[in-house]
Amino acid sequence: MMKKLLFFGISLVFVISLALVCQKSAIAADPQPIKLVYSSFFSERAMQEQVDKWFMAEVEKRTNGRVKFTMYFAGEVTKSMESLPHLRTGAVDIANPAPGFFPDELPLAGLTNATRIGRDFLKTLDAGYKFHLYDKEVTKYLDEEARKQNFKWLYVHAVPNYLLLTKKPVYKLSDLKGLRVRTFGVYEPKHYARFGAISANILPAEWYEALARGTVDGIPMSCDLTLDFKLQEVAKYMSFDDGTLVVRPFLINLDTWNKKLTPEVRKLMEGMREEVYQYQRKFFSKMRDEAYTAIKEAGVKFIQVDPKEQEEISNDWIKVTIDEWLPGLEKKGYKNEAPLLLNRWLELNTGKGLDFWKKHFSK
Repeated sequence: MMKKLLFFGISLVFVISLALVCQKSAIAADPQPIKLVYSSFFSERAMQEQVDKWFMAEVEKRTNGRVKFTMYFAGEVTKSMESLPHLRTGAVDIANPAPGFFPDELPLAGLTNATRIGRDFLKTLDAGYKFHLYDKEVTKYLDEEARKQNFKWLYVHAVPNYLLLTKKPVYKLSDLKGLRVRTFGVYEPKHYARFGAISANILPAEWYEALARGTVDGIPMSCDLTLDFKLQEVAKYMSFDDGTLVVRPFLINLDTWNKKLTPEVRKLMEGMREEVYQYQRKFFSKMRDEAYTAIKEAGVKFIQVDPKEQEEISNDWIKVTIDEWLPGLEKKGYKNEAPLLLNRWLELNTGKGLDFWKKHFSK
């Protein structure tokens, strides 16, 4: 009897030990990677997409390959106007729709993307993080808007300042009168119309030819995109600084976030926001300086404009936003949210709120 009990006990210990070993092996092996599809409608060479690549590579490394990204660029999977619908339905897991392209779906987020209130792109990057991710009053409205479109904000980008790139010199605001300028969206044409410029809507693929052939006289353009589209080959001058904005945010489908990602991966990705922010500041500054050097070496002349006139064109972005964006949002039913968001965005970028600027323009 004792021998039988001893044999049974030894067998039971062996079976339990074997089960524990198998369980540990299964956890360690974990043969099912989490596969995510990232799609950008923009070039892989762009500063913002380079940051996204760095972030995704870090996530793969820090999860020991558990998370795997498949990346598509330059509209290979999603064109610009397909980016939000594809993200919303889960056709792709991660995308970067420009909120300004979707005023009906993302009217509140469009404030930081469709208008160029920012005057320094590093400050706009700072403001963008606070505004979209860490401002209790503002962020809740942006999160609610995002939930309706079935995505989550993970982090944001800024774009280096837009400068007016032209074939003939523009020294003062009066030189804008009659100038044919490529503009986009709802608010940029209104902004340039105030100075007598004539707007033309031209697709990115046609920018080079349009400037080379004289279809347009100028294009407001950031330094990185100037190089990306080789516009320094056909332009001769850069003059007025025309502001900066939040561009192509890194957004993840909400079903992907809640169902495909483990709690540990979600914690990792959210916890990396500060790292991405710091990486962007250093990387963008370096790339901007290198881009300006390359543009100058190509023979483009940088014109120093009158500071008072520069202030006027910068302030006009605020006036356009107050005159056009604010009442437009209030008509859509955002009577409380729109002034709150605009006030905060102005404070973060200029140090002055909505009441100050309303009084400034009423003088």
